[in-house]
Amino acid sequence: MRKAIMLLLAVPLLAFGQEAYIRDVTLDTNGVGAVTFDVRGVLDSIYLSGVTTANVAIAYSPRGGLADVTIATNVTAQTDVFRPVRQSTGANNAAVSGSYGKYVLAGETVTVTFGGVSNAAWRVVLKRE
Repeated sequence: MRKAIMLLLAVPLLAFGQEAYIRDVTLDTNGVGAVTFDVRGVLDSIYLSGVTTANVAIAYSPRGGLADVTIATNVTAQTDVFRPVRQSTGANNAAVSGSYGKYVLAGETVTVTFGGVSNAAWRVVLKRE
């Protein structure tokens, strides 16, 4: 059933000239697991599918050894979709109200980390433009 749902999600993704990366991850006996993607392009959305509830954190690692940038953190239950946007900042590094843009990545690594029930399996579909 879960695979059928993911296939239905993946087909429209590819039909519009967007590329989808699909990875499976199983949480270890401590209830932790992660999957990484090397992304070139505009990050559009991240689909999650599992059979339980988990804590999820999504981040990317900028080039040049800079600190990881958190894209999203949340508790997710079975299926979820994240459509991440970043908020622009002004010269004083304060958030510019109402100014949002998508993440444009040039080969940076995007990591999706799960925490929750041990041995639980998750599927991650990352879509880029």
